Amino acid sequence: MESTDSTREVAVLGLWTQGRAVLIDNMLNNTDWGVGKVPSRQRLVKLFDDGEAGWVRVGSGRENFGDTTLKTIPGASGNINFIDSIENKFNHDRNLRLNIPRDVAWLISNGTATDVVAFDDWTDPHYLISSEMVQAKSGAEMKGDFKRIQNAATGLYRSPGFGEIVGPGEVERVALGGVRGKGLFLRPSSGIRYTIPGGQHRDLTQDVWFVGLFVDPRMKNDQQFRRLLEFPDGSGIDLKGLHSVSLVSAAGERHTFALNAALAYAAYNHLGFRIHPQGARVEVFRDGMLVADWHKPTGADPVLVMSPGDLWVGRAANTTSPVNGFHGWVDEFKVVGQAQDMNGEEICNHALGSVVALQSDSALQEKARAIPPMFHDGIRNATASKAKWFLCFADTRNQDGWVDLNNLPS
Repeated sequence: MESTDSTREVAVLGLWTQGRAVLIDNMLNNTDWGVGKVPSRQRLVKLFDDGEAGWVRVGSGRENFGDTTLKTIPGASGNINFIDSIENKFNHDRNLRLNIPRDVAWLISNGTATDVVAFDDWTDPHYLISSEMVQAKSGAEMKGDFKRIQNAATGLYRSPGFGEIVGPGEVERVALGGVRGKGLFLRPSSGIRYTIPGGQHRDLTQDVWFVGLFVDPRMKNDQQFRRLLEFPDGSGIDLKGLHSVSLVSAAGERHTFALNAALAYAAYNHLGFRIHPQGARVEVFRDGMLVADWHKPTGADPVLVMSPGDLWVGRAANTTSPVNGFHGWVDEFKVVGQAQDMNGEEICNHALGSVVALQSDSALQEKARAIPPMFHDGIRNATASKAKWFLCFADTRNQDGWVDLNNLPS
C-alpha cells in the first residue's frame, strides 16, 4: 500500500524547541502513509469498525512520484522533500498578518499542503506537557511509536518524555479525529499515562497549574461518574454524565458541581482547570470561560496535587477503580505551570478562541447570558471595559482550526 521511503512527516527542530524534535499536528502531516495524491495512487482504507461503512479515502502522503498522470504547476520541482516557509516579517502590515491568536506563527508548505505552524507552546518555558495526540518518535531513525503520545513541552520543568497509551487504542494514522489534525479515541478501559520525573528544580506542589484539554464525549448524559484526569497523589477529576464536574480526593471524598450547560455530545468541548497549591482552589473553564470557582472546605482532603509520579488522562491508574473511564475523543492536552498570571485571553486561546466584548444589540448576548457573572466580571475588571457581556468567541474557526481574528463579531 505504501512506499518504503523514510520521509513521511514534517517536524521542527531547533532553538525554539530547545533541541527537541517536534512532530507537527496539522495538514502537513495529514497521513502517516506514503500514498500519492493522484487518484491512481490513493487508497480506500477501513479505519472504523462501522459495518459496511468506516471506509476512508487516503491520499496526499509523502510519496508523489511514479505516476505519469501527475500534473504540476510550471516550474515545480516535483521534489516534495523541499519544505518552504515564509517567516512573518511583514506583521507591520495588517493585511499580511496571520489571523490566528498566536504570536509566533509561520505558514509552511511541503508540496502537498500549506498550513499554519504556531511555535508559542514550544517556546514557553512553563509547559510540563504539550500533547497534540501525534505519535512519539524515538531512536536514531526517528521511528514512530503509535502507542506513545508526543510531549513537545520544553523549558524549566523536567517533563515526561511521552505519554503512554494504556489499554485499547493507538494514535491515528490519518488526521480525522482531532479538533485540529489528529485526535485520540479513548474507551472506558484505555487512557494515557504521563510519568512526571523526580528531581525537579521547583516544588511542583507549590506552583499554580493550568490543565486543559479538548473532549468529544461519546457517553450518555446520565448520573454515572467517569474519570477524566487522575493526578499523581491519587486524586482526580470526574465527569458526572455530561452535566457536572466532580473533584475527588485520593480517599474518595467528592465535591461535585454542575457546569453552566451540558457538554455537547459528539462534538469537541474544551475544559480547563486552574489549580492552586495543594488544590486549595480550583477554577473551572468551559470553552475558555470561567464557569466555577471552587474553594476547598476547611478540613477537607487535598485534591489535584501536582507532583512527580503518574498523571493519567481518560481513566484511573487502578483498574479496579469504582468509576469507569472517559469514552470519546481527546485532543490538545496541555499542562502549564506558574499559571497564576494567565489572563482571560490566554485561557480562551487554549480553547482556540479569542475574547470579545459584545455590543448591546449583539445577537450573541443570549449565549453570553448563559455564562456565570464571574466570567464577565473578571474580564471587565482586567480590561477596564465598559461592556456588560463577553464571550470566548470561536465560531469562525477556519480550516486551520483557529478562530479567525479578521472575522470577529461587532
